[in-house]
Amino acid sequence: MKEKTIKNSKYTIFFILIISLIFINFIDASAAKKRRSKKITHKHRYYNPSATKKMSINILRQNQDLAELANLNPLDPDSVDVSVDKNNKIIGEYGEDMNDLEKEDNFTYDAENFKMLLLSMSDDEYTYGGVSKTMLLTEAMDMFGTPYRFGGITTKGIDCSAFTRLIYYRAAGIALPRTAREQIEYGKPIKSIKSLQFGDLIFFHTYSKRFASHVGIYLQDGLFMHSGTRYGVAVASLTSEYYQKRFIGGRRLSEKDIENLKINKEQTTVLKAAM
Repeated sequence: MKEKTIKNSKYTIFFILIISLIFINFIDASAAKKRRSKKITHKHRYYNPSATKKMSINILRQNQDLAELANLNPLDPDSVDVSVDKNNKIIGEYGEDMNDLEKEDNFTYDAENFKMLLLSMSDDEYTYGGVSKTMLLTEAMDMFGTPYRFGGITTKGIDCSAFTRLIYYRAAGIALPRTAREQIEYGKPIKSIKSLQFGDLIFFHTYSKRFASHVGIYLQDGLFMHSGTRYGVAVASLTSEYYQKRFIGGRRLSEKDIENLKINKEQTTVLKAAM
């Protein structure tokens, strides 16, 4: 009887050992599977072949020679003349809302009449910062009718802050920052429309009240020059409801500001691309 009991105990221990080994192997296998799964997940990369192909083709199309070699239609040059940041995103101003403009802007633009009017304003006097009024007018008038283009920087298409930047570069040899929200940081603040003077930069919030999103160059009698969504580079009026409601203020560049904004060689190269 005693021998039978010992024999049964041996079987029980053996059975427990077998079950334990099976359980341990199961745990090890599960752990190994999880480790493999983690490794695969960590190393896995997702690709979008169609998006990559489209991006590569567009890069080729921006170069006339490469486009011809690849038998592709080159991109319209106007669509390439924009400023971009280091991530290849367009830098620019969105301009005015056309629906609001049509509803609230009662100012009628006549290019020829205004050229004559502006010439009658022109004399050999200088702005507060010492910039020739004649030069500002002449450079701006040469661009009348230039289409508005978001991010545009050339006479083929230009947005508002690129326009003020280009005009002041040509007339005064200075480099204003690229966007309205940066340009508004320069010069003496002018809060009242009545206090504005010829050559002042004037700012508006056209799609957000948090920052300046539109800029022009003040003339006189409520008139200013800008690159707008409606007419491109043209004359507009602060008497229109649209601009009155969105006017933030002006900035007057002093001689010291002009001196501080004088361009270096690198800036000259960048700005000459817009000539």
